[in-house]
Amino acid sequence: MPLVKWFLAIPHYVVLAFLAIGAWFAGLLPGSPFSSRANTREASSTLSSESVAGACGVNAYTVLLVTDRYPPFSLR
Repeated sequence: MPLVKWFLAIPHYVVLAFLAIGAWFAGLLPGSPFSSRANTREASSTLSSESVAGACGVNAYTVLLVTDRYPPFSLR
């Protein structure tokens, strides 16, 4: 069963890689002089926290094997 879970988690890791790159760039955005609005800072922190939460859910499914519930692709 763990091999099946690892195989099913491959698309999640691909999506999480893109989310990590996006969160990294979003983390640079609030420090730039172009970021003058508070909602850009809120959006970048939301993206970062939700991508970390998604990574924790996928790791709980594949590495820790603590849940049998397939992780959703949504960030909520």
